[in-house]
Amino acid sequence: MPHEILRAVALKLGANAMNKKFAAVAGTLAACAAVPASAADLPRAVYKAPPAAVTVYNWTGFHVGGGGGYGAFTNTELPSTTNNIFPHAATTAGGKGGFATIAAGYDLQFASRWVAGVFADYDFSDIKGESIRFGEGVTARKLTSSWAAGGRVGYLVSPGSLLYASAGYSQAEFENTRKGFRGGPWGSETGSRHDGWFVGAGIEALLGSNWFGRVEYRYAEYDTQRSSVLSDVGVLRSYNDSTPAIQTVRAGILYKFGGPGPGSAPVHAAPVLSPAFSWTGLYLGAGGGYGAYTSENNFQFSSPPFAPPLNTLDSGGKGGLATVVVGYDMQFADRFVAGIFADYDFAGLEGTYTQYSPSLDQFSVGTLKQTSAWAVGGRAGILVTPATLLYGTGGYTQADFDSVAMVKSTVNAPNFNPVQPGATFKGWFAGAGAETQLAANWSARLEYRYAEYDTERLLVPMLPTALVDAAELKPTIQTVRATINYKFGLGRGVTAKD
Repeated sequence: MPHEILRAVALKLGANAMNKKFAAVAGTLAACAAVPASAADLPRAVYKAPPAAVTVYNWTGFHVGGGGGYGAFTNTELPSTTNNIFPHAATTAGGKGGFATIAAGYDLQFASRWVAGVFADYDFSDIKGESIRFGEGVTARKLTSSWAAGGRVGYLVSPGSLLYASAGYSQAEFENTRKGFRGGPWGSETGSRHDGWFVGAGIEALLGSNWFGRVEYRYAEYDTQRSSVLSDVGVLRSYNDSTPAIQTVRAGILYKFGGPGPGSAPVHAAPVLSPAFSWTGLYLGAGGGYGAYTSENNFQFSSPPFAPPLNTLDSGGKGGLATVVVGYDMQFADRFVAGIFADYDFAGLEGTYTQYSPSLDQFSVGTLKQTSAWAVGGRAGILVTPATLLYGTGGYTQADFDSVAMVKSTVNAPNFNPVQPGATFKGWFAGAGAETQLAANWSARLEYRYAEYDTERLLVPMLPTALVDAAELKPTIQTVRATINYKFGLGRGVTAKD
């Protein structure tokens, strides 16, 4: 043992009294040798240097940016004559198109991983559609611009990735153009300005230096405003009360002033998963959402030779949905996930639909309702943290619309009650979303989806006559959906938290 060797050396040196030079050394070695053997065998304490400060982007500061997107409106319209003797039935018009946007705002990072801010943006829009005024021609309605001011609050799933929700005040400007049902001028209609509110959700990510990318879904609902319909010589003929709702998805690039630097508060590690966790596996899920459809409608004589389409009218509808999903994902290259899935929606998207009979030259109205839809497709994404996946998705879809029992459109019209048959529409979809693990085997998902369908021709018997007309419908549907999912065989899930 080391202490026995030290004692022997001390005695040897101490025996030589003439050697004064070794006396001090002998004493020191003897003292060391006197340390108990058990203490000599103890492990030494290990000290670690304090962790280095983590340098991340400071989200506090002003930002400006621009971009564009796509949107659709549904507009509940209630036409009326000036003397109100022959009121018309209310209808739900629709429209769709693109827009460009500019934005500015200020954010404050707090409590390490939370960000809150205020912002304002302005959209230059080309979202438009056409609706019929029974016996008075067609209104081409166009959303020309809108602006919004509000706030947002979000959570940093990683130092450079923010998931957030937004809400606030909005104002929308509509321009109206009149024309005859079969072409030609038909007077004019004043525009309308609507006040309302919006809610939304999005993701923002650091691209590099002071540049950020943002994608956001937004739903806005507005108050009722009246526009005036004028004759060719400017005489007031009737009014139109409209109540719009608008869905948009927008993407933009932002420049934030201030630049990289220490965060406004100590940075905690993002939640991490146990080594047993993997995104690979089969999962089941269920949830719900909200959506809106816009349908382009043409009405034709069905007897050959088919007459060319008349005006394309745009109907709309909105409502909720419940959904179930099953899928399989595979995680590869550490941070990437790809998978396949199928889902089914129990839908209740509906609006008041206008049907025209070329044979009888009459209009009728009814409720056009999407009752269900299903989709199969794939998704691929990147893990911004081990627990949070951002992904894109696409695939094939079918949507079912119910039959429509029609009634006459104006109180002075003859009885006109055809039944338009239901139909199944085939199409494609694309979308984007975020999914995060909540606990072992459980995750939450939020997704935006856009679906476009083929045109279907529906033969409509004009009972009690023997005539049959044709209605051609081409719908598009936007939805936002949230689900809770259970994935089989994930291990223990989240093991470390803030």
